[in-house]
Amino acid sequence: MSSAADAVTTALATALEAFDPNAPLVIALSGGLDSCVLLHAITMLGLPSIRPCAIKHVNHHLHSKASAWADFCMHLAANYRLSFELLHVNLSANEGQSLEALAREQRYRALLPKSDGELVLTAHHADDQAETFLLQALRGAGPKGLSSMPMSKPFGRGQLVRPLLSLTQQTLRAYAKDYALDWVEDPSNEVLTFTRNKLRHQVFPVIQEHFPHAVETLSRSARHCASGGVVEKLLLEEKLVTLWDKNDETLALTQ
Repeated sequence: MSSAADAVTTALATALEAFDPNAPLVIALSGGLDSCVLLHAITMLGLPSIRPCAIKHVNHHLHSKASAWADFCMHLAANYRLSFELLHVNLSANEGQSLEALAREQRYRALLPKSDGELVLTAHHADDQAETFLLQALRGAGPKGLSSMPMSKPFGRGQLVRPLLSLTQQTLRAYAKDYALDWVEDPSNEVLTFTRNKLRHQVFPVIQEHFPHAVETLSRSARHCASGGVVEKLLLEEKLVTLWDKNDETLALTQ
């Protein structure tokens, strides 16, 4: 097993250890490189043979090739002998509303679990995390916003899990090359009118030219912010306990 394959399967296995080993897995499959690597790694670990696994693809109907991408994901699911569900969302952004943000919102809404305990897996990676951190910083976000994307969080009746969040896209690309995986390319990822794409293609390369490990360090900063938020929450809850009057359910505040 190559170093990339070992890194991907180890990250996936480690992330899933925190949850019920029998919990159903749903792979959010776009058909792009990242989600195809996630799907392949799941089969490499033999997970479909020991727990329910399914694939869901969201068609946003934003590109002329959207139906072809859906067909690609459906055939991929058939090759892996996994159930497949095609989800449709129709986007109509209001004036001043970001189409990128609306697509993300509707995509997550469509992926909400239908059964208790379901784990919805996405293929976000460290590059995505670093970009999110930088975007939040440029918007003047506080610690909560700078925490960026958590590895997992409650998601409807289940959990949203990002098992590859600690890995760079370079690692995922090496994995795909090792196993000669096929995937589709979404041209909208190159459209510079989208803020994230502009950051990814015009700003981040300049940062990495001077700070080669920017992906890793910015992702680490996001984790530090998340950890700080957890500690702050625990301290506030501890303080709240001392102020809460259980008898009349009021806060005992002093002037």
